[in-house]
Amino acid sequence: MKTKNVTVDSSVLIPLMKTTEIHYEKSKEFFDKMADCGGRFLIPIVVLFEVFHNLKKLHLLDYQLNYRKFKNFFDLDCFQYFNLDLSFFNMFKEFNFFNKLKTSDAIIATAALLTRTPLISWDKKIIESYEKAYTPEEFLKRRMYF
Repeated sequence: MKTKNVTVDSSVLIPLMKTTEIHYEKSKEFFDKMADCGGRFLIPIVVLFEVFHNLKKLHLLDYQLNYRKFKNFFDLDCFQYFNLDLSFFNMFKEFNFFNKLKTSDAIIATAALLTRTPLISWDKKIIESYEKAYTPEEFLKRRMYF
């Protein structure tokens, strides 16, 4: 099945901002191929918090230029943000099959399930917990994108 929309975990987005990350090359290749074919990245808002917080802890946003690059990148039209509100919580509490995940990962997996999109992550626990979860490398290898 080919898709134009994917839900993306912070483990894929952080390497795009930190070129020394082990997954930088494959994350960039995934992002570039999806963006080139008009793909959309659905991002539960908690993911944006995770990316920002992790980059801040690494002092990568201490400089105005880096912060501006972060802001400009996440303002791109290919990103669509999934807000977490009470109606999302009411759906979230009905799912009990993400119990092995930490809260933020369970939220991300639930967002992918509700939007019926593949979940792209480098996190092995997420991939094991959700049948439509793939690493960026696996997703590209299967040629699942539009």
